[in-house]
Amino acid sequence: MNTPTDNPRFALGLDVGKAEIHAAVLSAQNASFLAEKVFPNNEGGFHALVAWLATVLPKQAAIHACMEATGSYSQPLAFFLHERVACVSVVNPQCIKAFGQISLRRSKTDPADARLIARFCLKEQPKAWMPPTPNQRCLQALARRLKSLQAQHAAERHRLGQCLDKAVAADIRAHLLWLKNRQTKIEAQIHQIVARDETLRTQAQLLFSIPGIGRKSAALLLAEIHHPSAYASARQLAAHAGLTPRHHQSGVSGSRTTPLCKIGSTRLRLILYFPAIVAIRHHPPARALAQRLRERGKAEMVIVCAVMRKLLHTVFGILKNQLPYNPTLFAQT
Repeated sequence: MNTPTDNPRFALGLDVGKAEIHAAVLSAQNASFLAEKVFPNNEGGFHALVAWLATVLPKQAAIHACMEATGSYSQPLAFFLHERVACVSVVNPQCIKAFGQISLRRSKTDPADARLIARFCLKEQPKAWMPPTPNQRCLQALARRLKSLQAQHAAERHRLGQCLDKAVAADIRAHLLWLKNRQTKIEAQIHQIVARDETLRTQAQLLFSIPGIGRKSAALLLAEIHHPSAYASARQLAAHAGLTPRHHQSGVSGSRTTPLCKIGSTRLRLILYFPAIVAIRHHPPARALAQRLRERGKAEMVIVCAVMRKLLHTVFGILKNQLPYNPTLFAQT
């Protein structure tokens, strides 16, 4: 049911917070707001929202709902509306912020944000959101929990190195052991989910064929890339990961250093870092790419990021075409 409509009759802007959902309905016919209301951000509020829409909109109305991607706050509502309205879009908050800036917005409140999101939805017609499967959702939650535990482990190791009290040091060591055990168990759960899901298992085996990407990295990539078909090209996926260059040139002053854009998924960049290091050391095409960039005077981190982008392009091609790694295509991506 969640398919984009060419000209949806109504845009539903949803500003989703921890406790409340501010909703604003905008008519596509005359670009006027029909109604606004606040609902609690829970299942009862979701049902109340749908019932309210039935009272303010005509029957069989085509509704395009739009909300910002706010993680655990917005995802339950997106799943609930996915089968109940014509189209649901979950957009990067930076897009809404930029739209507000070009609209010369002077105030920021929750009701105003809901109206702004509705206007953005009507004007920009963002693409439909594709929900992850239950196994993909579980895989993503476990992968992010694993990352959180790893960050805690690193912080505790740092504290242990600076600790002078024996009692506190002993407690830190006990916590480190607990964190390590939890990481091991969660990694096992991640591999179990991949093994029991036929689609995830096939995709993981394909990714494992890429030099530099191991079993763990393949599972973590699948936790963040739910639907490769949602990206029109490998470049679009690289942009989602923030691995595209940010060019800056103005007038006759010349170009500045070109850094990464980084407007995208930090998690994907972190997952690809160590596979890129391994590929540079052990994979001839990646090593050749790194050597060419060194000869051009590029910094080492620039080289690593270039290989990360190449790997992500390769990941896209393999998942899209469902074919194992081909070394000749690495140089062409």
